[in-house]
Amino acid sequence: MSARVNFRRDNEPRQDSDLPAFRHNQFRDSWNAYISETHLFSPTLVNEFRAGYSRDYSPIEGAHKGAELVERWGLQGLNLANKRDISGTPYVNWVNFSGYYELTSYHWAQETYEFLDNLTWTKGRHVIKAGGLLRRYRTNAGGQDGRGPAIHIAELQDDLHTRPSRFTLPVHSPYPIVGGRLWCTLVKEGASDLDQAAIFFGEPGWESGDLYTFRWGKGSKKVEMDLDSSILREGVTHSYSIGFNMRGAAASDLSTQAGVDQFRLVTDLQVSPHSLPALALGKNTVRFRHQSPGAVKVRITHRWREVNGQHPPGVVEAAIAPADGGAASNLTPTLKWRPATDPDPEDKVVDYQMMVSLRPDCRWPLSPTLHQNVGSEKTEWKTPATFLNPETAYYWKVRARDSHGNIGQWSRVFHFKTGRFKTMAQPK
Repeated sequence: MSARVNFRRDNEPRQDSDLPAFRHNQFRDSWNAYISETHLFSPTLVNEFRAGYSRDYSPIEGAHKGAELVERWGLQGLNLANKRDISGTPYVNWVNFSGYYELTSYHWAQETYEFLDNLTWTKGRHVIKAGGLLRRYRTNAGGQDGRGPAIHIAELQDDLHTRPSRFTLPVHSPYPIVGGRLWCTLVKEGASDLDQAAIFFGEPGWESGDLYTFRWGKGSKKVEMDLDSSILREGVTHSYSIGFNMRGAAASDLSTQAGVDQFRLVTDLQVSPHSLPALALGKNTVRFRHQSPGAVKVRITHRWREVNGQHPPGVVEAAIAPADGGAASNLTPTLKWRPATDPDPEDKVVDYQMMVSLRPDCRWPLSPTLHQNVGSEKTEWKTPATFLNPETAYYWKVRARDSHGNIGQWSRVFHFKTGRFKTMAQPK
């Protein structure tokens, strides 16, 4: 029987910038250990077993302290006064030099487990060998704080696990949100009943998640779920959020982490073609704006209908009920207005289009249900139930369409306010 343990440390300074005296320090620690046993069943039958373990660990640290260099250079606007214990510097762009920055701590590690067994049988001039080799690799690269998963706990919990780490991902939309779907991978290194990774709809709580809780066992758990019932539970909404609650153990013999390694969220919006911009004769400029950090692909389609010798209907001049600035008598008021006229003698108004909004400019409807065609030349439209709330100001506008399909301009924005009415109970 024999055994051996080796340790080696290499210091690898790295010059990643052409600025003099600015470099990263990279250490590489290597451990190797094995144990072997040779058993003689007989002079002609020999078995050899070997188990080995190796680990390469390489931390990378900046050679400078960010807070000290900021003070030395006199840089303004960087609040690093409480970061004197971290290495690395913020990104700085120098004239006639390449840009320079240093990370805080970063590391990678690779572990190898190896198990070998060989049986050798000698028969005369013949040697027969049989055996097998099992080798397992595990590689881990930590983030800037040297730990995984991608989103993880900054401060592990005490033995009571009374301080879970919580964060929220909000979603906002100018259009009504009618559904969604979530995919994520939760990671939990501890198997105790106090270690946890939980998902909430809305702000995260302190205990189990109302969407999903990874409590028993350890490892990674892929989660995929439908959000439609949670989003539609409270009726029309333009925003929602997904919350996470993570607990890891600091008081155990080996501290354990918990977190999120992968996350994807798809939100379904309810939109109406009425909300899209109309094109006019002459040059049209269509602009698309977004706040996504990366590039996006957008396809814009339009339809052109040639019209000669026709004129669109006129503008609706006034609101009748509720009066502009007045009060509604209930939560399903019937909106009435003065009829629009068509300048063409052989034409007439055959339909009206309505929009009700919470915005004073009435730019977007409260819901596509409140952006509808009346379906006739009647100059009134009853608001559907369950959409309006008590003691709330609402804004609305209307425009006419004639028998040739020509649509007039929107009226000015009218508004009314609802009183202290009881809301209708939502069906369960």
